[in-house]
Amino acid sequence: MKVLAIIVLYNPDINRLIQNIEAVSTQVDEVVLVDNGSNNIDAIVDKIKIPVKYIFNKNNVGIAKALNEGFEYAVSNNFDWALTLDQDSVPEEHLVEVYKKYLHLPDIGMLTCNFIDRNSDIVLEEEQDAEYYTVSRCITSASFCSVKAYIKSGGFDDYMFIDYVDHDYSAKMYKNNYKIYRINYDGLLHEIGHTKVYHFLGLRAVSTNHSAFRQYYMARNNIILAKKYPEYYKMTNRIVVELCRWIVIILFEKNKMKKLSRRFKGIKDGVKYKTSDN
Repeated sequence: MKVLAIIVLYNPDINRLIQNIEAVSTQVDEVVLVDNGSNNIDAIVDKIKIPVKYIFNKNNVGIAKALNEGFEYAVSNNFDWALTLDQDSVPEEHLVEVYKKYLHLPDIGMLTCNFIDRNSDIVLEEEQDAEYYTVSRCITSASFCSVKAYIKSGGFDDYMFIDYVDHDYSAKMYKNNYKIYRINYDGLLHEIGHTKVYHFLGLRAVSTNHSAFRQYYMARNNIILAKKYPEYYKMTNRIVVELCRWIVIILFEKNKMKKLSRRFKGIKDGVKYKTSDN
């Protein structure tokens, strides 16, 4: 069984990236770095001494297209599984070994694990007591993905570009009769924006403090999910999610007007989006 690690790069912190590669390289057969036009790529190539494969893009083509490039490398080189990692994530040293214990589970499209956000030091995914259980979606980082399922699903949607790419791909797994299992194991030190947790009127609010650039794609793709997969993502629920994001930005984040303006533009473009059924 051949396992490939895929890490998409865009102006990464090189020291953190090296930590990431050092942690994963001993767990897999090969590491491929898909660079999206990083302005520090020369320094990256110079400082990374562990053997890796590079795929270079001149510009930022987005996380979805870059992941497709990594998976196409996996397909062409007969890999069976791909471990996808964000550039700033660091996997636990036995993560792949743990995943391999669960490959007997039926209809696996992806395996995922619990992850801890380095900024808040909490497990951000809701945990259950079971050793493993199915989930409706999972984040891209630390996902152990079947290459066969990737081929059948048609891969990632390039148009999504950056945000909710993982939600979209998770929905494709289920539409193609695959399942996503979460292994109840803290396997990843991760970073979501600059996460802070607040308590307001007895409620827990999570602020990711993403840039205005990201806010556009978060809002647009939030609406697109409901249009593409109404059986999994109800539009009413997506609207509630959007309203909650606006409230968190207004109450807790900086650059409020710029972020809200970009989200509003994202909503408008999401409403205009045409699915193949339209």
